[in-house]
Amino acid sequence: MVFSGLLIGIVSFTVSDILNEKLISSRFKRLATEGTWIVAGQSAAVLGALALVRVLTEYLEPAQYGRLALGLTVAGLVNQVIMGGVTLGIGRFYSIAAEKNDLTGYMNASRQLMGYATGAVAVIGLLLSVGLFWLDYYQWLGLVASALLYSVLSGYHSCLGGIQNAARQRAIVAFHGTLDAWLKILLAVSLIFLFVSSITAVILGFALSSLLMTCSQLFFLRRRIDFEGVKPPAPASWGRQIWTYSKPFSIFGIFTWFYIASDRWALQTFASAEDVGFYAVVFQLGYVPVGLATGMMMSFLGPILWQRSGNGQDQARITSVHRIVWRVNLASLQACKPASNSSNICPNIYKPQILAETPIKVRPKHPSS
Repeated sequence: MVFSGLLIGIVSFTVSDILNEKLISSRFKRLATEGTWIVAGQSAAVLGALALVRVLTEYLEPAQYGRLALGLTVAGLVNQVIMGGVTLGIGRFYSIAAEKNDLTGYMNASRQLMGYATGAVAVIGLLLSVGLFWLDYYQWLGLVASALLYSVLSGYHSCLGGIQNAARQRAIVAFHGTLDAWLKILLAVSLIFLFVSSITAVILGFALSSLLMTCSQLFFLRRRIDFEGVKPPAPASWGRQIWTYSKPFSIFGIFTWFYIASDRWALQTFASAEDVGFYAVVFQLGYVPVGLATGMMMSFLGPILWQRSGNGQDQARITSVHRIVWRVNLASLQACKPASNSSNICPNIYKPQILAETPIKVRPKHPSS
């Protein structure tokens, strides 16, 4: 229901513009083609994510899967606080740099910012390693190190994918999103056989997949986008502008990370790693429809709204963007109204025996808990 609501909102925006004769035929065809690639790519990636859960639960015990979920929260912290904010800023300023014919300066600034972010992750990794060694948590060293490596490589992959999406190279984005989802399965299982069901091996498989996708993204980026266009007479300070835009996302990313990761760490504290594993599986399966819908909407509308708004200085362009956003939001809310009258969504999706196999029980470790 959520997916249909968001999809109807996007369609209503497109159809409304057609009825008002604001879109010519060639532009509508382009939007339809882009939408098709987004739906295909997101759907294939979600199927890969579901298959990954199914495969990993075959090779990992519930407690191991729980520790894997905890380890990935470390990568999530780095992504929310460091890599994610910079990646968003780089993707946002592509359309502005393209308008000013300064993609060369833009790319140089982007490489510099990603280098700073990588250095920050390296410092954090060193401090975490020293802390774990000092506290005698040697068993977590390999997991934390592999998670930090994965966060950096996935950050580069997301950054290049964001540039491709901002350039509206939808087919390339869909191809890499799909390939990454399924390549994770192949590489993770291969390393599991080599390292005997090691959690570190799984995360290293994820990292290797991100590395291969980053190399492939670079190859396509250099072939499809001209970064040697006409240079402006006064190059802009792209690094400062991108960081100014990214800084709020990085600062408040810590609160987003607490919201995302607190449930897993609470279960680890008051229950067990096994319960974390059960919870992680159920959460991942339940979040699929929401993730699919929001992923499609943001991938489709993001670059369009960025191109229309430009650098945010033209009030007429900003008004046009606001009108589109309100139109999509209102249409989505109208379409989602029937969901509030339905209380049988989960039972229709998840069979009782599946839920019965995930008996999460909070067992306080301390009397005061």
